[in-house]
Amino acid sequence: MNVYAVIVTYNPDIVVLNKSILALITQVNKIIIVDNCSTNDFFKKLIKYSKIILIKNEDNFGVAYALNKGVSKCLYMKADWVLTLDQDSIIGENYISKMLSAYQKIYERDKVGMLCPQYFINGKDNKHIIYNDDIYFVGEAITSGSLVKASIFNKVGMYDDSLFIDCVDYEFCLRLKMNGYRIAKVNSSILYHSMGIVREKKLFNKVIKYTTYDYLRRYYRYRNRIHIYKKNFFVSPSWVMKDLVKFFKEIIKIIITEKDWIFHLKFILIGIIDGVRGKRGKMNYTI
Repeated sequence: MNVYAVIVTYNPDIVVLNKSILALITQVNKIIIVDNCSTNDFFKKLIKYSKIILIKNEDNFGVAYALNKGVSKCLYMKADWVLTLDQDSIIGENYISKMLSAYQKIYERDKVGMLCPQYFINGKDNKHIIYNDDIYFVGEAITSGSLVKASIFNKVGMYDDSLFIDCVDYEFCLRLKMNGYRIAKVNSSILYHSMGIVREKKLFNKVIKYTTYDYLRRYYRYRNRIHIYKKNFFVSPSWVMKDLVKFFKEIIKIIITEKDWIFHLKFILIGIIDGVRGKRGKMNYTI
């Protein structure tokens, strides 16, 4: 069974990336690193790893574009499974073997297109998470840590690179569902993952933790959601309505927690307008 990993990088923290590689190196056949034109020279320190194949993009073309380059390389090298990872995600011990072992236990596993892990989010309270041998089906999973059947890409297509960044995972998961495939969550496989910048704020004598993103991420996050809503409203209306609730909850949370919430809302509004207009790709104007 050939398992290849794809990591997309952009000015990565070399210490964290090295930890990710060390966790991966004995669990996969090859590691494909696709770099989106980083300005640091981190790749010089990767020469010692014979399992690593480095692909350098001439510009930052976005996460989905880079993922597709990496996946294409995996398919060319006859991979059976493709593991996609963010540059700051680290897989747990026996991650791949637990995933594949769980897959063999699934009834009608030919209908399973993707396996995802239990997530340990850095900086957040993870006490409520139960790590066990349970396997169950979920509606969506983030790109980082997902193990995808290589054959799936030929059946449902690659990642939507017009989204550039954000919601790439949602769109791909919805496409899996539309094509009759399911996503299985393997609780025994753990991914140590970072999501944005975790901050604390005191509200009504209670300290709450929240994740913040920069303005550009807000733009892409909401623009791409509008695109996905338009594309899937009649196909998966329940998902769209459920995510719309999250959409408005996020905006309320931004107003409550962010000091410069007006600027966040400005970028969100521009993203929504561009989403309605059908604008995609890299944001190419200054605000």
